[in-house]
Amino acid sequence: MLFRALRLWRRAPQPRLERFYWYVLKPLFAFALILWYTPQYALAVRRRFGVSLAAQVAAQCRLAFREWVNPRCYYFHEHYRRAGAPDIDGYVMRHEIKEGLLKSLHKLQPKVHGVRINLGHKLDFAEACADFGLPTPEILAYARRGKLIVADGARLQQDLFVKPEQGRGAVGARIFTAEAGAPVDLAARVLQIARASWLTAQIVQPLLQNHSGLADLAGESLVTIRVFTCIDASDHPVVTHAMLRSIGKLEPDWPTGEEFAAPIDLATGRLGRMCSDSRFGPDGRTDHHPMTGAPVAGRKVPLWPAIHALARAAHRVFADRLLVGWDVALTPDGPVLIEGNSYPDTEFLQRVHEQPIGASPLGPLLAHHLDRLEQLRGRFWSEL
Repeated sequence: MLFRALRLWRRAPQPRLERFYWYVLKPLFAFALILWYTPQYALAVRRRFGVSLAAQVAAQCRLAFREWVNPRCYYFHEHYRRAGAPDIDGYVMRHEIKEGLLKSLHKLQPKVHGVRINLGHKLDFAEACADFGLPTPEILAYARRGKLIVADGARLQQDLFVKPEQGRGAVGARIFTAEAGAPVDLAARVLQIARASWLTAQIVQPLLQNHSGLADLAGESLVTIRVFTCIDASDHPVVTHAMLRSIGKLEPDWPTGEEFAAPIDLATGRLGRMCSDSRFGPDGRTDHHPMTGAPVAGRKVPLWPAIHALARAAHRVFADRLLVGWDVALTPDGPVLIEGNSYPDTEFLQRVHEQPIGASPLGPLLAHHLDRLEQLRGRFWSEL
């Protein structure tokens, strides 16, 4: 209701184009998704759960053309495991969050530093963390428009992690390693990084190593732990969710670019079953890592209390955001804050935990802030 009332649904400056999007393009796209996903999973779902092909298609059509929800949610959130029509009342969908609702909620928070620090700007984020004593990877160099700025070129001879100065997730990130005993071609490295910076500014950091307790869950890449924190009614950050993530696009030897994740029990740090962000079938959850074969379900994340505390400390620094997904790496030296995402993916979070946000610890907190937003909207219109 708020999403529509605040007119965050506008996708084009002209009413005719808006109607064309909602009543032509969106239904066609939904129909294409139904045709894409049904052949992939329908037979397996019928075999395991006895749901007929017609019932699966009908459920997807209900989502798409009655609820105006992406029909992929039927398989993504495994609605076929529950009898009856899909119940989506408790879910927080990507469209509403990404298209402006979370931005409106963030604006409820005061600018504690005078301005809102852009968490997506890796350089600004790293500098702010350093100012407040939050452990983050050191920035060895910075590249923009073909020029590399570095204090000590010799430090670029170690294993490196290079990523865009501003970006989302692992898009555009690269790992530079050298075989043991082999000399590093420093000139070639500098040239590659400088060339990439013509399109997007780059930052260069040391390639961190995984803690021995998590090292078997990845190859070359860093295992990260996504911790969700939300400001409560008393203006204190609360940890509501956590999940361990392993990203295939950063692994050169893996045959997939999928993201794998497992939920973390907030009280004990114990992992649940692992799933993928792109395979939604009935057999999509496993007790072992699909790529490394390492056990996942039931094992405990080392130093979990320290990770939990770091996420809360980070949100106290960046308290001008209402909801943040923190990426924390566990290194041999302890937890390190990699980045904060002020527009985190809520859909994969709900898939990993097999629970809608409305039924989770985040539900009451989010409902409280939505009520605040509704009251402010009502006050605005009454003053007009």
